Amino acid sequence: MYLAYSQPLLQNFGGKLDRLEYELSRYNVDFAEIQTVENQENFVLDLGLRFLDWVLLSEQNRIAHERQVLAQEQSRQVSRRWAANLVERVDVLRAEDAVRIAQQGIVLIESQWKAKQAELAVLAQSEELYTLSPEFDIYTLETLPELDEVIIQLMERSRVVKALGVRRDQLSHLMHGYTETQRPQLYLSIGAGLQDGDEEFGNSLGLDKPDVLVALDFRYPLGNRTATADVRKTELELKQLDKNIEHIILELEAGAKNLLILMKEMEKVLVLNQEQIESAEAKTQEELRLYRQGRSDLTFVIQSQDNEEVAKLTYAENAVSYQKLLLQYHALMDELIFQRGGR
Repeated sequence: MYLAYSQPLLQNFGGKLDRLEYELSRYNVDFAEIQTVENQENFVLDLGLRFLDWVLLSEQNRIAHERQVLAQEQSRQVSRRWAANLVERVDVLRAEDAVRIAQQGIVLIESQWKAKQAELAVLAQSEELYTLSPEFDIYTLETLPELDEVIIQLMERSRVVKALGVRRDQLSHLMHGYTETQRPQLYLSIGAGLQDGDEEFGNSLGLDKPDVLVALDFRYPLGNRTATADVRKTELELKQLDKNIEHIILELEAGAKNLLILMKEMEKVLVLNQEQIESAEAKTQEELRLYRQGRSDLTFVIQSQDNEEVAKLTYAENAVSYQKLLLQYHALMDELIFQRGGR
C-alpha cells in the first residue's frame, strides 16, 4: 500500500493553471450579462422611437380635426352668406372642398395611426395596446448637461466600454496563463506506504515495513514554441483591443457631442416654429376680417388656414424629432435600462 502527493512549486503554483478555464468562463458570464442588458436597451430604444411615431400621428390627427372643425364652421358661415346673397356660389364650393380635403387627411392619418398601434402591439406582445392611445407631451424640453459632464458620465456608465474592458481582462488573464506555462516545472513529491520484504511466498502478503519518499522533480521547458506563440498572439490581441477601446471611446464622445448640438439647435428651431404659428394665426384672423368686410377673397382665408395647419404640423414634427434625439441620447448614456450588480 502506497500513497503519494506531488505539489508544484513553480509552474502552476497554487493551482493557477487548474483554475484557468473556470476563471476565464466567469468573464464570459460577465460579458454575456452586459450584452444582454445592451440588447434589451436597444429593443427599448426601438420601441421608444416607434412609440414617438405613434404620438406624432396622434398629434397630427388632433391638428387635422381642428382644421376640419374650422373648415366645417367656415362652410356653414359661407352657406349662410350665400343664402343672403353676400357671396358667390364659388365660395360655397371652395368651402366644401376645404372640408373634404380635411376629412381625407384625417382618414389617411387614422389609418396610419391604427397601423402603428398594431405594430407596437405585436412588438410589445400586448393586446391591451389595441384599446389604448398614446399620452406623451412632445413639446416638453429637457435641460441638457454640458459636454464635459456628459463625457465623464459616459465613461462611467457605458456598457460598451465595460464589455470591452471585460474582454481585455479576460485576455490579460489568459496571457498570464500562457506565461505560466513557460515557467520551469518544479514538483515536491512526497510518498509513504507499507511493504513487506519477506522472500517466502506465504509471508509476502504481510505489510509491515514502512517506506517514505521525499523528492524534487525539476523540468525546464526547452523551445516551448507553442506557449511562446500563444503569449505573443495574446499580446497582439490586447494591443488591438486597446486600440478598439480608444476608437469606441472617441465614437461615443463624438456621438454625444453630435446629439447635444442637434438638440440645442432643435430647441432654437422649436422657438421659431412657435413664432411661426402665432404669425399664421394672426394672419388667418386678419384674412377672415378682410373677407367678412368684402375686401378679400375666400381663397386667401383657406390658404391662410392651411398655412396655419402646416405650421402646427411642422412644430409637431420637429418636437418629435427633438424627443427622438433625446431618446437616442439617453440610450447612448445607457440610461434607458440600469444594470444591477456587475463586476
